[in-house]
Amino acid sequence: MLDNKKIKGKHLTIHDRTFIEDALTAGHTLKDIADRLGKDTSTISKEIKKNRIRKESKHEFLGGCINRSKCRKKHLCNDACEILCKKCTTRNCYRYCPDFTSKTCERIMKFPHVCNGCETKTTCKLHKYRYSTKHAEASYRDKLETSRSGINITKSELEALDRLI
Repeated sequence: MLDNKKIKGKHLTIHDRTFIEDALTAGHTLKDIADRLGKDTSTISKEIKKNRIRKESKHEFLGGCINRSKCRKKHLCNDACEILCKKCTTRNCYRYCPDFTSKTCERIMKFPHVCNGCETKTTCKLHKYRYSTKHAEASYRDKLETSRSGINITKSELEALDRLI
């Protein structure tokens, strides 16, 4: 531990990001991670949310609808159909229903904001997010580089702006 002092104004290093990824996988709390790195809990939380990667799914409506159990809608595809849309085998009601609301996992909504370390990660049918040191560091380096470079403009565009002003 770093004398329980928060280090302000210092950027996270690749070693910090590696520790965050490992700690998430091991199931450590936000406070434990922040204390170990000598950072504020909000810094760690923002780092995770900003650099999490969404795993794209082959299925558009992966987790289903939160209203499915109580849904009684009929006739979404045509007026002649008399079965409940949620039980239809010919059409996916999620594509037509204006009340469709995709399920989301509690882990995504609050800390840890990612699926790293989740016990049901392999069987879960909801959208998945993960924190990756490699991605977080690349994103940080890119942002650092672009924030310190000049404006991206050609000489003719600059002259046109000069004339306008």
